[in-house]
Amino acid sequence: MPNLQVNLVLSLSEGYARTVCEGIYRYARPHRPWGFAFDDHVYPQRMREMGTQGVIGFLSPDDTKRLRDLGIPGIDVAYDPTASDMVGRVGVDHAAIGVMAADDLLHRGFRNLAFFRLNPTPATDRMRDAFAQCAKERSAQCHFYDPQADYPPLLSRDPTIQASLLPVARWLASLPRPVAVLCVDDRRGLQIVELCRRSGIPVPGDIAVLGVSDDDMYCRRAFPLLSSIALPALQVGQEAARMLDMLMSGRPLAQSQLTLLPTKVITRPSTDALVLEDRLVVEALQFIREHAHEGIGVDALTQRFRVNRRTLERRFRQATGKAPHEEIRRLRVEHVRILLVDTDRILDDIAAACGYSTTARMCLAFKQQHHIPPGAYRRRFRSR
Repeated sequence: MPNLQVNLVLSLSEGYARTVCEGIYRYARPHRPWGFAFDDHVYPQRMREMGTQGVIGFLSPDDTKRLRDLGIPGIDVAYDPTASDMVGRVGVDHAAIGVMAADDLLHRGFRNLAFFRLNPTPATDRMRDAFAQCAKERSAQCHFYDPQADYPPLLSRDPTIQASLLPVARWLASLPRPVAVLCVDDRRGLQIVELCRRSGIPVPGDIAVLGVSDDDMYCRRAFPLLSSIALPALQVGQEAARMLDMLMSGRPLAQSQLTLLPTKVITRPSTDALVLEDRLVVEALQFIREHAHEGIGVDALTQRFRVNRRTLERRFRQATGKAPHEEIRRLRVEHVRILLVDTDRILDDIAAACGYSTTARMCLAFKQQHHIPPGAYRRRFRSR
């Protein structure tokens, strides 16, 4: 069978694009006779000369128009795929990113949240709106960076802060403390952590910082290390390759658009804080985070901290707005969700690993929290 030429319009300087590329290669090797070339845009003359038969990449509206004119099928894998029926699309649910971020930060006790971006896009609009709505539903405040706003001047300025980022530094200084900031990507997250360091703002004590994409190039350069929301980039690449394979073989797509869910929050020191005043509740929360999947109950907390159940439940509810058993149940289900997303383990194995006495009990708890059975959630995550 002759090779098929596939052009990848991907910039491999970004970790997300590199992982998408890995997913494409995993699908194609060794069973698809595809040859690959890399471009930064769709170049009609080059593609005619190469005999390109399919394209996957971050496709601009101009790129999709050129592909239509060339009669070449394409799959868009951009963060925010262009609204076009000319190509198939595989993307990430940005509203779900906002909800996942807010949920994690609110459960750490933050009552002030903030959202940072420099350039608005429809995707970051969805992320921001879902983040803010989640905060509102939990009676938390949400703050937004506005490049047009006149924030109070800094009491003292580090001369190493770039002039273009000085308004951002002034915004950070104006935020109520403690506050947790969601950044639209890890590059912006690194900028915020660095601005806090140069401005003498403790991270995560005064300002916690959360990025998006879990790109090691940025997360590991931050000091402290940057927490981030992992995206299903590998799966995006595999699904895009599968869709292109169908188009190049003349088969119609059952779905021309797939929207995948974010994977999980990767906690590192930039958000690793519980900001509640009640030390007993902080320690109880930490114990629950470490042991919820073992099937513990409230009795394990009362024994561990030598406190009676009524006192523990009263102080826990005063500090968090919920009972200890609710937090145990939430985190146990979250552990189930991560195993559904990250592994191919069968439901019986997952139930045992998460402390459930039966698979039926796990399925019921999961459906109560996510309003969908675990098996259906796994299928939805992999092909939404």
